Amino acid sequence: MQCGRENPEPALVPLPAGLKAYAHFLPGTHWVYRDSASGRLDSVWVVSARTYIDEDKERNRWISKTEQLVVRTASSRESAQRVYRSGNGCPTNPDSSSFNRTLNDVRPCWWVERGVVVSGDQDGASSLLLPYVLRVEQRELVGGDFAVISAYRHRAPQRLLGGRVFSQVVELSTAVDLSESGNPARYWWAKGLGIVQWRVHRPGGTQTRTLVRERIVQ
Repeated sequence: MQCGRENPEPALVPLPAGLKAYAHFLPGTHWVYRDSASGRLDSVWVVSARTYIDEDKERNRWISKTEQLVVRTASSRESAQRVYRSGNGCPTNPDSSSFNRTLNDVRPCWWVERGVVVSGDQDGASSLLLPYVLRVEQRELVGGDFAVISAYRHRAPQRLLGGRVFSQVVELSTAVDLSESGNPARYWWAKGLGIVQWRVHRPGGTQTRTLVRERIVQ
């Protein structure tokens, strides 16, 4: 009992509603993208989605208790499935708009990583592809354990390839995207829609996929 008083169970830190709006989609959701290189369409759909409680302890002492998400998708054009996982790096500061800053490490308190499913529920190398950034029109460089990325939240709606306009867009670029075989990539995320465009620079050329239609279940 004394130990419990000295280190009580922390209150649950829920997933920020804003982060869920960008990345948490339920089965029944599907997106159709157009490939700029070939003009062909690619359908992507949610295979499974869940949230769970991550209880972080060290030597029976509480550190944090956070809600996390895992969303898994499949594609009509690729055999490998993708998995999106949330993370939390500020257990003592759950403010979702904050960044944890040290001399050589800048990371968001909340983020989403994208990885490739290699077998069963196991995923291979993954990259941070959505830092949950609330500041508008302020570029953030995120480093540390992750490859350095540049993230920017646009104030004005963005007109992407194909002519569609999207609001509340977070744009992210990385020189090393492990979910795309380590190639440089850029992503555009829109609130309530997820990834609306992504561009990968491969050795054989650049490929851009842009959202043309969707059915969203959240």
